[in-house]
Amino acid sequence: MHFNFKIFFLSLLLGCGNKEPPPPPVELIFQVPLAIEPTRMTYTVGDTLWLSASFSNQIQEINTNQRYIVTPDNFDLRTHIGIRQLVYSNKYFSEQPGAQSKFKFIHKVGDIAVLGPTFGSIKYEYNKEMYNARIGIIPLDTGTFSLNFLNGWGVKRSNEPWPNLSFINLPTTTDGNTQQASYLTTFYYINEGNNNFNLLQKRSQLTSFTNPIAMNINYEQEATYTFIID
Repeated sequence: MHFNFKIFFLSLLLGCGNKEPPPPPVELIFQVPLAIEPTRMTYTVGDTLWLSASFSNQIQEINTNQRYIVTPDNFDLRTHIGIRQLVYSNKYFSEQPGAQSKFKFIHKVGDIAVLGPTFGSIKYEYNKEMYNARIGIIPLDTGTFSLNFLNGWGVKRSNEPWPNLSFINLPTTTDGNTQQASYLTTFYYINEGNNNFNLLQKRSQLTSFTNPIAMNINYEQEATYTFIID
């Protein structure tokens, strides 16, 4: 029997052309709660503000409200802290000067590695399926300041791969297609919203007002704690 290979390969090509493309990756945004204690608007030089973290490895995702087990073995939870002094009410928050040098740190649980005049990197202690930190932040000078928290992966090295979330199993689509999780960012929430945002609004221009996308809103209105040192 004569077999026509041309027809065979043509049918394969036509068959491939009819296949549906795979669904796009599902971008996940993790939610991490942090606390500043004691919570008030005004402190004095030499007081201690405690940065506290105590949250489960079952981290919530903002879009779906689902919780996924995220451990240091499968994901590096990189958190940066920025310390700024609000000097210019006519400038944007990102333009306010860094003020790391106007504070000192006490490392009870976890630590902060100073990265420059504005930012530091927070290291958590992971134990019994919990992320923990308790770090004292002591002001050395007067003024109005902000502590803000952001995703450390935003400044990764250019040759460093983006986090792999293949350890997260997402449900299949209604069509039965497999979904792939993709890491977008981490949002931080300070004191469940008790963060003196009105003070920040008075002392700085805000990108979250001029460009109110979710990342800007979280960064300035939810992940920033503003206070006065007198």
